[in-house]
Amino acid sequence: MISAETPIASHRDEGEDQHYRSLSSLAVGGLILGLASAAFIAAPTLVIVPLAAIAVSTIALRRIAANPEVLAGRVFAICGLLLAVVSSTAGFTKTLVVERLLAGQAEPVSRAWIDAALAGDIQEAHWQTLEPGKRKRIAEGDSSSTPRPSSPPSPGGPPTPEPPTIAEEVEAYAENPAIVALGELEGVTAVDFVENDGPDWMSFGRIRLAQVFRLISDDGRLGRLTVVLERIPLRRDGAGLWRVANAVYTPDSPRS
Repeated sequence: MISAETPIASHRDEGEDQHYRSLSSLAVGGLILGLASAAFIAAPTLVIVPLAAIAVSTIALRRIAANPEVLAGRVFAICGLLLAVVSSTAGFTKTLVVERLLAGQAEPVSRAWIDAALAGDIQEAHWQTLEPGKRKRIAEGDSSSTPRPSSPPSPGGPPTPEPPTIAEEVEAYAENPAIVALGELEGVTAVDFVENDGPDWMSFGRIRLAQVFRLISDDGRLGRLTVVLERIPLRRDGAGLWRVANAVYTPDSPRS
């Protein structure tokens, strides 16, 4: 922003004394913030920029209107305000579209995991939790759950423990609290989607999204299931793979 006021000459009528108006630093600041507001379209976390531009430009317009003989820069403030409004509208629209697109991609993964857990298919439910690298190793016939060390341990050092096999991982996953709870349910007739929580943009291009479902039986509601998913980028063009990172089942309180 401009810290000093810039004098601007103004003439009203021929013969009148020349007077000067100061260029409002708020108007200039609002214009700069308005130009920077375009960053919000690309990065939703920068929502503060257009909001600040709108606030600063509005204050500048009010001060200029209250002191037209002293302050100038109304055009700057209007331009900053318009740029901020356009950028914020475009940014919020894009965010809404992206959120719906991501939710639509994630829901089939959530439902596949839920169906597998309800059917007692622990192997399929576990598969939905795996990251791309591990899925690739399984497809290539590697039964270990983690990459094997590329070099042997140094002489005299502690022995490198063998990584667990996929079968051992699946066996351990059968003890997951959500898996156990869903496996014990009976009479589930519907799994209704309730809401999305997120998405949250994380580091390295990963996205986290929680989806809430209501499990329903013939006698009424059984409970609430929250499935937390993570989208892992695969290529630079934006392609990614969704996996189930966690799940929490909360049964309904028993009716009196």
